[in-house]
Amino acid sequence: MRGFIQIQEMVERAIIKLHTGSNMYTNMPSNLQMMPATYYKDDVIMGFVYPCIVPVVMTLAWMFAVAHCIKTITSYRETGLEEVCA
Repeated sequence: MRGFIQIQEMVERAIIKLHTGSNMYTNMPSNLQMMPATYYKDDVIMGFVYPCIVPVVMTLAWMFAVAHCIKTITSYRETGLEEVCA
């Protein structure tokens, strides 16, 4: 046990000892093991996609949204709907 897990185990044992008043539960051994995880593998495609393609896609999406808003506002002003609604 290392780091946070060790501190957490000690605190839990102290709380159990305070509530039960006996060392019966605190003397039990705790068997902990790390959860298995897959090994880290560098992904070349994502290394290209994130720094290169994602900013371009976000910029294009922002440009299309702004262009649509400008087109809608301009069409409202040209047809006179803005004065009617106000």
